[in-house]
Amino acid sequence: MAARYELAWGTVRDVDLRILRVKIASQSLEGIRRIGVDEVSHEKGRKYLTVAPDLDRRKVVRILEENKAKSLAAFFKELGKEGCAWIECVVIDMASKLACQWRPYRKAIRRHLRNALVIIDKFHVIKAVHEALDQVRKDEQARLDPDERRDLKGARWLLLRSLQKTQGKGKTETLGDLLALNETLAKVYILKEEFREWYAIKPAEDEWLLAKQASSKAFLERVKEALRKWYRHVHEIALKPFDKVLQTIKNWRGPILNHFLTGLSNGLSEGINNVIKTIKKRAYGFRDKEYFTLKIYQKVGLI
Repeated sequence: MAARYELAWGTVRDVDLRILRVKIASQSLEGIRRIGVDEVSHEKGRKYLTVAPDLDRRKVVRILEENKAKSLAAFFKELGKEGCAWIECVVIDMASKLACQWRPYRKAIRRHLRNALVIIDKFHVIKAVHEALDQVRKDEQARLDPDERRDLKGARWLLLRSLQKTQGKGKTETLGDLLALNETLAKVYILKEEFREWYAIKPAEDEWLLAKQASSKAFLERVKEALRKWYRHVHEIALKPFDKVLQTIKNWRGPILNHFLTGLSNGLSEGINNVIKTIKKRAYGFRDKEYFTLKIYQKVGLI
């Protein structure tokens, strides 16, 4: 636009910035019921923004500076007591490496959103299990001689891909050959598939109404028993990477189980992250954090 109208880039930017400020100031935060909380990288050096999307409108309602609990608390104060009281669900991450970092987030949520159900995003839980499986694969390959390692070439994607996708790609025979070569990998692959199947448990027809009301004891007990069964299988195999992820899941068991009451996830955040990456590429990076934030609002937020 600057080139089209023969204006300096800075002039166009300043006009755009003023317009975006006015638009975001006029947006209302009323009517928010279900939100997500996630992190997106905006600079090198592990610098993040906290993004809070409205899961019903599928729009970003707030972008908060840095990944700090006090930023989230400031957002809740902006909502006010009445706005906070209306929020029913909050979906958050559970990356094992960030578990200690997410505890202050959870504390802020409990303090301000007294009526909200805290839900751990299922994709991050499954990712943690995948990371445990991949670590076992690396450990197995490290102890093999060069010829045996070649037999496991390409194993990573075969092991991490779901069985349905493997069948769809016509790789079932290749997967079978791979698992026949290594008993340990076969065992952890089964563990991974069992966990994916656990997340796929649905209420029976007579449980459906109760589950929608978040009060189905029968359904939740079925889910809990299936998880306890998976715990036993992990203990039987006794591999350190899976013992570690099992402990992480136990630490977050309640919020993980809450997923089954709503079916909510932070899957929307992946799309938002991709949009943010595109915005950064178009502008070759934003040095002005405010302008960068407003451009995100313009593309996937309230503006």
